Amino acid sequence: MGVFAVLTAQGPRVAVMGARPCVFRASILEEALSRKGFFPEALKGLEIPAMGFNADLQATPAYRAHLTTVMTFRAVQAALETS
Repeated sequence: MGVFAVLTAQGPRVAVMGARPCVFRASILEEALSRKGFFPEALKGLEIPAMGFNADLQATPAYRAHLTTVMTFRAVQAALETS
């Protein structure tokens, strides 16, 4: 699973791959980063619904949904460290 997070002139963008059948933009996370600021702390306590996430031997949909938030937190941290 991978997460790409960036702050653009149009606002924050978050792309996730490997958690659902196709790459998707995490609008819930983008909205939180837009409202609260492009900081990892903006994602604290946020839960993404597990509906539509992959289920296999490696992880449940609920775990992948949680991991999406965790990895976005880390991606935002990395984006801020490199800017």
